[in-house]
Amino acid sequence: MKKTIDSSADIFPFTDRYIRPRPDHILTPRRHGMVLFEPPAATLAAALAAQAVPAATPLTSSDFRRQAREDLLSSIQEHALAIGIAGPTDDILTLPWVITGHQVEFYHAGVWAKVIAADHLAQTANAVAIDLLVDHDVLAHLGLEVPMMDSGHLARQRITWDEHTPSVAAEFITAPTPLKRQRWMDAINSTSLVKSDAWKDFSSRLSAGRASDYVTWLSQARFGFEASLGLKVWHAPCSRLCQKPAWLGFVTAWIAQAEAWTAQYNAALHRYRVAQHIRNAAQPMPDLVLSAQALELPFWIYGPGQPRSRLLISRGPGPSLMTPAGPIVLPVMRDADCYQQGQALSQLLARHNLAIRPRALTLTMFARLALANVFIHGIGGAIYDQITDHLMESFFGIVPPYGCVSAGWLLDLPGRDESPVSIADLRWQHHHLRHNPQLALPREYESDPAVRGLLHARRENIRMIRDSLQADRRVGRGCRDGAAARRSWFRELHQINQRLLPHTQPTLQAIDQQLAYLRLHAVELTAAKWREYFFALHPMTSLHTLIRSVRENRPAT
Repeated sequence: MKKTIDSSADIFPFTDRYIRPRPDHILTPRRHGMVLFEPPAATLAAALAAQAVPAATPLTSSDFRRQAREDLLSSIQEHALAIGIAGPTDDILTLPWVITGHQVEFYHAGVWAKVIAADHLAQTANAVAIDLLVDHDVLAHLGLEVPMMDSGHLARQRITWDEHTPSVAAEFITAPTPLKRQRWMDAINSTSLVKSDAWKDFSSRLSAGRASDYVTWLSQARFGFEASLGLKVWHAPCSRLCQKPAWLGFVTAWIAQAEAWTAQYNAALHRYRVAQHIRNAAQPMPDLVLSAQALELPFWIYGPGQPRSRLLISRGPGPSLMTPAGPIVLPVMRDADCYQQGQALSQLLARHNLAIRPRALTLTMFARLALANVFIHGIGGAIYDQITDHLMESFFGIVPPYGCVSAGWLLDLPGRDESPVSIADLRWQHHHLRHNPQLALPREYESDPAVRGLLHARRENIRMIRDSLQADRRVGRGCRDGAAARRSWFRELHQINQRLLPHTQPTLQAIDQQLAYLRLHAVELTAAKWREYFFALHPMTSLHTLIRSVRENRPAT
């Protein structure tokens, strides 16, 4: 379960000065039909219509934003050609942009809600919707999880087309061969619970895909599927965008400010951990390393097919990139602007066959500063981007607009709505009633003289314990004059509870029976209520309802 921000301990104090999610509203929607759209769609659409842009800084000047948006447009057009569609024209440069993004995987309906929201905002404000395909991330597995019946019990099963998951970025992973994908889809279709018309449509697109790389293969299927549902959201792989000068100009700005920005980055993480009472120094992400010889920057560096390495630069007047193959001296271009410096870095990386890619904070920082008029996050991104807010306020004095969108959208599975309480709830109830047996007594015992006498004695014991504690408090801090008497009354109270317990057995036994049932079917309940099944496993009618609910910014009925 993802952690949510406590508004009383917000890392970046919430004010009406910026358009961003209210921290205490960033809550994961877990019940089916719940939709989170924060701030409301109307607020974000108004920001788009106004074409809100950050105040001018070297990284947000009109020239740099124009160059960066041209780079993203070029990336979209290149990718559109790769997936076999007509890309957007240069005219979209004059329109506001709403941007979202996620890892390239078979993600769930709550994540897909961001795409729906981006499309809705674009239609509302005559804007352009763009989905950044975060293909520099590493995949957890090559496949998806499905619900299935195992010996008469509901369970989840992960079905992959290859058991070996490469430890490299998704941009280097190949698509499954036709034989592998057919076997994979046959295994999915053989489960009795995967019969949705949406999956039939989506899987047919996967079968027809001819792309050799995984990212293009999955994007082609998803883009066509979304278009069939009336969604128009352009796809742009980060790997294409990050080859361009604007992104690398952003990297050179970090290199130029490495000492100050790295220190502020770590300070922002420390402030966040203190505010959220996080003791793990690796959460939500580790500090950047500072040593006498080198500085770590929040980027990845790697070559084709290589595992990702953290980007280090040497300390000193002439900084160098520290790579596994040895240091690479960076060019000195004191009079060049960020874009020109990005062009020089691009040429340097090309000579060494290397790429620099963002980590979480730097990807959205670049997108919000240089590309988007409004950015759409999910739950996790909206939480960690409060750290980004603090950094951008520190570096540039601005916090560009963004929102948070998610949905609770569950498959219609046996047992999904079966139990209104959890095992933890029932265990607490059982414990509470054992120590408060008067709450579990059946009504027929109300007139029993013996039971009434025990209840009266119980109330008297509690009163004497309370009065004794209050007397000690009146005397002064630390006074324990009545401690011995209270221990005696507590023992007597415990004995009274034990004498009352036999009369509460019907209530306690009913809770025990519920607990036994839930424990026996815990795996089934987990599988039934799991919110992370791939969105195309839902039937088309459910997906249309989700689209309508996000567009109307309200829960489904």
